Amino acid sequence: MAWVLGVLLGWIGLLLTYRGVRRSRSSEARLWALALLALALWTWSEGLIIGASDPELRILGFQVQALGVAGIAPFFLLGALRYSGLARGPGIGSASCSSRS
Repeated sequence: MAWVLGVLLGWIGLLLTYRGVRRSRSSEARLWALALLALALWTWSEGLIIGASDPELRILGFQVQALGVAGIAPFFLLGALRYSGLARGPGIGSASCSSRS
C-alpha cells in the first residue's frame, strides 16, 4: 500500500510542474520543471520498488530511480544559477551587450 503514496506524489509533482511551466515560460522555469520531472520520476520508481513483488521489476525500479536522482541536482543548480543572475542562458545578454557599446 505504500507504493500508492509514491505514485500519488509523482502525479502531484507532474501536475505542479505543468502548471508552473504554463504560468512562466522563462528559462529558469524550464530548468525547475526539469528538476521537478526528475523528482517525479524518482518518486514513481520508488513506488515501483516498494510495490513490486517481482525482483526484475524492482531492479527496473532501481535503474529508473538512478536516472531520476541523477537529474535532480544539476537542474536545480542550473535553475538557481539562472534565477540569481550568475549564469546567463544562450542569447539572453547578447542584445543588451551590443546596445551598450
